[in-house]
Amino acid sequence: MDERVSGRVAAPVLLLALLLIFVALALYRIVAKPSETPAPIPGDVSAAVKPTPVIEPTAAEPLVPNDEAPVKRLEKPDGVAAVPDEIRKQIETLLDSMTMPPQHLQTNKKLAAVKRARDELEALLKTLPEEYAPWINALMIEEPDFVKRRLLIVGLGEIGGDYAAMALRDHYTNRLQLADGSNEVKYTVESLGKVNNPLSYDLLVSMVGKAPPEHRFRFVTEIGNHVEGARAIPLLTDVMANDESMDARNRAAQALKKVGDAASARDIESQFEVETVA
Repeated sequence: MDERVSGRVAAPVLLLALLLIFVALALYRIVAKPSETPAPIPGDVSAAVKPTPVIEPTAAEPLVPNDEAPVKRLEKPDGVAAVPDEIRKQIETLLDSMTMPPQHLQTNKKLAAVKRARDELEALLKTLPEEYAPWINALMIEEPDFVKRRLLIVGLGEIGGDYAAMALRDHYTNRLQLADGSNEVKYTVESLGKVNNPLSYDLLVSMVGKAPPEHRFRFVTEIGNHVEGARAIPLLTDVMANDESMDARNRAAQALKKVGDAASARDIESQFEVETVA
């Protein structure tokens, strides 16, 4: 009987021992399972560096070529850093003071204040150095009021220099070339002539062949007033003889009187006879 009892006791003990061994093996496998992400190799920093995201480039705004430039295209630096704060504030204040009040609020006192601001700004612009031209040009482009914009256009001519010359040429070709009879064309071309340096001469000459007939006489006139106008005698002679615009022909003849020689005078007389007969 003792043997039967001991057998019944040993069987459960054996099963319990086998169960404990099975549980222990299962726990070992879970704890010892390798990580899916391998540990970085000592000394290898690539695993600690996140990849740089790829940014797709956006399409750049296409440049509008200006096929007329005999020199490099006008760049557009902001120009603000070159202008002292005192000058910038003074010019901006004068521009604001030039704003005309509504007609029903206009008084002699207010109109006199507008005129005074305009005169002060005109005088100030004449004193500015060439390095201020980019900022004045930026003001001119953004100014919606024609009277104020006209003053800035004239100011660019007074400031002078290559930047002012190219800014005025670009203003004409980009905004005014199709503006028939625009007063702004008059002031822009006159200011380009006022710059009166070698680049402004090249730009004036280049525009004679590109400007529409109703504008061409303005460029011809400024060539005749230019310090280098004598270089354009062949061009002026051709315009006087062949241009379709009577205004351009007449202004070419007047320009030749200023810059020409004896041969030019004879050409003028011959053309005068042709114009008279016609």
